[in-house]
Amino acid sequence: MNRPQKLTEKIAESKRFIYFVVRHFIEDDCPYRASALAFTTLLALVPLMSVGFAILSTFPVFQGLAEPVQNFIFANFVPTTGKIVQNYLLTFASQVSKLSAIGLVFLFIVAFLVMYTIESTMNKIWKINTPRHGISAFLLYWAIVSLAPLLLGLSLAVSSYFLSMPFFATQDVPALLSYLPFLCSLLGFTFLYIVVPNCQVKFLHGLYGGIIAAFLFESAKFAFAYYLTHYNTYQLLYGAFATVPIFFAWIYWVWLITLLGAEVSFALSVHHQRRPGIAIDGFSHALIWLYQLRLAQLDGKELSLDALINASTHAYATGVNEMLCVLIDLQLIKTTHDGHYVLSRDLNELTLYDLANMLPYRIPRSDELSIHSEPLDNLWQTYIKKNDNHLKHTFNISLEQLFRGDTIQRDTL
Repeated sequence: MNRPQKLTEKIAESKRFIYFVVRHFIEDDCPYRASALAFTTLLALVPLMSVGFAILSTFPVFQGLAEPVQNFIFANFVPTTGKIVQNYLLTFASQVSKLSAIGLVFLFIVAFLVMYTIESTMNKIWKINTPRHGISAFLLYWAIVSLAPLLLGLSLAVSSYFLSMPFFATQDVPALLSYLPFLCSLLGFTFLYIVVPNCQVKFLHGLYGGIIAAFLFESAKFAFAYYLTHYNTYQLLYGAFATVPIFFAWIYWVWLITLLGAEVSFALSVHHQRRPGIAIDGFSHALIWLYQLRLAQLDGKELSLDALINASTHAYATGVNEMLCVLIDLQLIKTTHDGHYVLSRDLNELTLYDLANMLPYRIPRSDELSIHSEPLDNLWQTYIKKNDNHLKHTFNISLEQLFRGDTIQRDTL
């Protein structure tokens, strides 16, 4: 393959990738979900700040870092209006100690509500229908609430330690520290994409999505600050109240960037869905996987998820996670202790008719079989074509005749 042809294929792959990300960004209702996340974030800001900084203050090594952490967050992650918003939130947070037990419980619920909304959104993007429940969900939410201020405080403590050393006093350390906000953003986005979805996400996929999100976030900060300092539309409309809608718009924009980075991570993890050509229908998809698992069973082997995905060179119309859930729920396959897959039912006791009634996917038409180039085609396409021809003959009656109750004699096949 010559270099121009390789370049053409790379460009085509890049176009498919961008189209895939944009299409799923829209199909997953990310703009709407970003607005829901922005609203719950506004409600949970004070509780999250109170809980986070209370945790930070319990560690002696972080004593005195609460205010520097606050200043760092609002100076580097909230453009232009950060100081004003910080004063408002600190005023609100100071009232938390005066709340009753019921009020504290309410704040606790609100803080965890935003965590639940984040997880459900990530699961939606990764096509996961089974969210965490009970203790596992609580531990995840608590880890996010507690680890975020600890990690940020640790980074500032380490930075302060190095700045106090004689060697670094003679170096251009401020230039190096200017990258700290980007690194914090990168770590935060990567952590979100890897840990929050209720499925296994490879580190590199989460990292690449985190890089895209962190770059867009830093770019958005400059663009947002430039707009606010050069245009006074919000001030003219809202006057002294302008800080609130500006802050809300910024939170909404941040969540749009966050969800876009999540879509990038998801797109990287489902490379098989970006294969060129027409996607294989769900029924054929299930047959291909059952066939491959049967061959593996004859050899006394198990199949990994990658082996199942690469059983075809075509894209799949049905998501991999969805197909796994369907086949496992129907007790056709099961997961081994090492995360591989095997058959869990004797295929001698399962007919093609039984499978068609069990699966939530329609049987493909005979003209749709020509798009496949799978080893199964020679084995089962004859039966699919026969079924399709039989249905055409049996159902060759108009709806008017059907509703009148007319009986039409037909030859049996």
